[in-house]
Amino acid sequence: MKLSVFVVTYNQEKYIRQCLDGILMQDVDFDCEVVIGEDHGTDGTRAICEEYAAKYPQVRLLPLTENLGVVKNWLRTISACKGEYVALCEGDDYWTDENKLKEQVRFLDSNKDYSLVYGTSKLFYEATGEYTDRSTSECWQGDVFPYMLGNNFVLPLSAMFRKDAMMEAIRVIKESVPEKHWKTADYPLFLTLARLGKFGYIPHSYGVYRVLASSVSNTGDKKKNAEFRESMLYITDLFRKMYLQDGGKISKEQKRYICNKIIYRSLIVCDLYRELKMKRKFYHRFFASFRSTSNFTDIKTLLKYYLCYLFGKKTIYGI
Repeated sequence: MKLSVFVVTYNQEKYIRQCLDGILMQDVDFDCEVVIGEDHGTDGTRAICEEYAAKYPQVRLLPLTENLGVVKNWLRTISACKGEYVALCEGDDYWTDENKLKEQVRFLDSNKDYSLVYGTSKLFYEATGEYTDRSTSECWQGDVFPYMLGNNFVLPLSAMFRKDAMMEAIRVIKESVPEKHWKTADYPLFLTLARLGKFGYIPHSYGVYRVLASSVSNTGDKKKNAEFRESMLYITDLFRKMYLQDGGKISKEQKRYICNKIIYRSLIVCDLYRELKMKRKFYHRFFASFRSTSNFTDIKTLLKYYLCYLFGKKTIYGI
């Protein structure tokens, strides 16, 4: 099997048809399967998935289990994939380019030292009905691990990666990341893949990423939003330490990039805690930010960010 496309979905009956149609329209000349992990939702999503599985022999719907939650369902589904390469399209996103899979398979076939290839996408804001092009200012290529520490710049729907590297990534996630920080699976996956090989970038928009108020990364629930962002920061710190312990090198320029990004991300969490009047967590997060600094200049940068932030200046040093 050359390629597996895996779809994770939960209570997405409004979107799942468009997701699956975008996959099935792909122009491919190799063996390809579609593996669906439906997480015991309460709407009509599973019935739609069963309809597609009955109609298309390449579609495989995983057996119904209890509700697993976002990350465990993600890991279950990706582990069931049989292809040499794996691509992801979550149930509320969709592909618009019929050549996505063919182009990315061709890239990985020709570049054996690359663990992942990705493109870009459009963003659709459901609350306003607005489509925008995602910024391409941070589409890194080659050895990208330090940049991935600063910011998860790969949208899952735009990516394809190697199955063997992915399985190693799953092992690392299960062994290294405590379950209480399993708020997202794609970020630790991409961090591990970035350590195992290079990333390729194809400057092409492959699909549409829906920005929903109900998603874990965009929820209006400030407490859940803060918990999600805290877990992302924890994962960043964990992988940074593992990288340095294994002898990894980070350049001065990359250190500055990482520091700026982590400080910015930390202050967003601090602001959420201030709004929630959670002073203990607020100060814990602020002082924890100092762990990302590597010299006195970084400490001054953090304090400058914090002072500017307190006085309402949230944009500094181009961040």
